[in-house]
Amino acid sequence: MTEMLDRINCVICSSSSMEPLVSFKSYPMFMGISKNPSEDLSFDQDWSICSECGCVQLKKLVPLEKLYERGHNPSIGSTWDKHHRDFADFISKYSGTSMLELGGGNCVLFDNLKTLVDFDSYVIYDKRCQGQDPRLVKKDKFYEPFVVDDVGIDTIIHSHTMEHFYDPRDFVKSFNDLLDVGGRVILSVPNTKRLVNDKLNGVNFEHTYFLCMEYLNHIMSTFGFELIESANFNEYNIFACYEKKTKEVSDIDLVNQYRENKKIMEDYVESNLKDIEKYNEILKDKKNKYLFGCHVTTQNLIKFGLDLDGVVGLLDNDPGKQNNFLYGTGMMTFSPEVLREEKQACVLVRMGIYTDEIVKGLKLINDNLDIVL
Repeated sequence: MTEMLDRINCVICSSSSMEPLVSFKSYPMFMGISKNPSEDLSFDQDWSICSECGCVQLKKLVPLEKLYERGHNPSIGSTWDKHHRDFADFISKYSGTSMLELGGGNCVLFDNLKTLVDFDSYVIYDKRCQGQDPRLVKKDKFYEPFVVDDVGIDTIIHSHTMEHFYDPRDFVKSFNDLLDVGGRVILSVPNTKRLVNDKLNGVNFEHTYFLCMEYLNHIMSTFGFELIESANFNEYNIFACYEKKTKEVSDIDLVNQYRENKKIMEDYVESNLKDIEKYNEILKDKKNKYLFGCHVTTQNLIKFGLDLDGVVGLLDNDPGKQNNFLYGTGMMTFSPEVLREEKQACVLVRMGIYTDEIVKGLKLINDNLDIVL
């Protein structure tokens, strides 16, 4: 039996004044594929809110070794391709020559950077590092914030990693310990608060707290870093570069977002319930129904009450997900190519910023599809 971890202190301000907010019962633990649905695990998602700063965060956490036992996110598609290119360009403006990347085991960011930055060394911390380049120093494990042994690093980079930290304050403190004054942290993060505000799945067992620019700046400045530049890749994704200015830790004031964030989370729940009611009404008389996405977005639809009666299965562009089940749902995943000869098929696509890209791809396969958004 997996024993959950208790989060005692706020991830942003370290306060212990957290209030219960909402609970999603029996939610799938893992957002990737399953080979054997009978072995899939589910836990309650108990969300709380800090009364001191207003950050919404998960109260009980899945142990990291269990949560990341297997990988699930290859970051494929034109949107991700552009993200990696743009982020590499952003990094190249500010990076030094001795780099440490947290995550990034697929080496996509490294492959984009190696033609832009003349680095002396490049260390990657990832449990599944796939790169074979001789310039890589691969550490096939989680980065441990209290074990700082990478001497000479002048730049720390990470893409879509900070939102996964269970205690981002510990990690940022370790960045301060590791870097000399003038060293830089360059990151790409999703604005999880904005995602939830727009009724999208921004928080889950992996993204366990509201992250936004105000909270990010607060943590970084608390541990001696100053913002050099930030840029929006899109409305939900921030690039930012911070430079270490001091070894000192400061007590930085922070505007309390309690009322605002509490309402965002409550509205998120209400809106999703209304959407499910709408989808169930639209889909009830449809034939040959599919859902797009072998990912957490579909788990969310199902947990909020989507009626699966008559649903053939899921569609996904990732070959690694095809012919596998979506964890915790018992739903099989197929290639969108199964729709090519269909004369009548309905596909529900609710994939946030990727929806337009996905719909275009589906239409190229079969222009007669009945697509529900």
